[in-house]
Amino acid sequence: TFDQTSNGRIHSQTIVSTPGHKFLVVNATDLVPGASCESLVKAAKVVEPLVERSTEVIAYDLTLNVEPSLNGQQVAAIIARCGQEISAEYIIEFDNPGSWWVKHFSCGDLGLLQKWLSLSLLVVALLPVGMYSWKTLERRQVHNDLTALFFMSAFFLALHCIAFTVHMVVYAKNGTGLAMIAFVAQFLDLLANCMLFIVMLMMAHGVYITRSEIPQDSDEMSNSM
Repeated sequence: TFDQTSNGRIHSQTIVSTPGHKFLVVNATDLVPGASCESLVKAAKVVEPLVERSTEVIAYDLTLNVEPSLNGQQVAAIIARCGQEISAEYIIEFDNPGSWWVKHFSCGDLGLLQKWLSLSLLVVALLPVGMYSWKTLERRQVHNDLTALFFMSAFFLALHCIAFTVHMVVYAKNGTGLAMIAFVAQFLDLLANCMLFIVMLMMAHGVYITRSEIPQDSDEMSNSM
């Protein structure tokens, strides 16, 4: 989907060695089941022949600007060869001219990079709070399975935010990102949610942070004496 204010662009790099191929830009509503190749060519907003009548391998580098009339519409790029098998190698990119903050993001995803960067900064800012809470519970000797699961959940969630932010930054630069980092980030998010669910389940069954008696070497015991 393109926005009128973004002046979207379609960049196609295609290598063909046989005649009859066409590069089409059609409205997504025209991609109905059973639609014939000829009907798609007829309904296409852009029809660009990709090869001349020759036996040579020809490479095409096309850059098409999206018309303002396509504001809010979904478009599809198609390589067609009506009545014959398609034999082409291609790379097609939809992007927004501008800085890397917006270039590779669709209209619905604009601002996503800023959101994840802000979230990662928030995670880093809250890190001292988490460390202080951990030390406080450790000093009071009240750590148990519940607190361990909670802190592990928070730790995995923080790693998820940072890892996915790295993926988003790389995606903003090259349009593909880091698939392995994105997978690891999603897996960490799954672990964090599972652990948090277990913590909530344990609390619902009466497990909570407590201690049966005051440790002999604690400040509370010294004050009470």
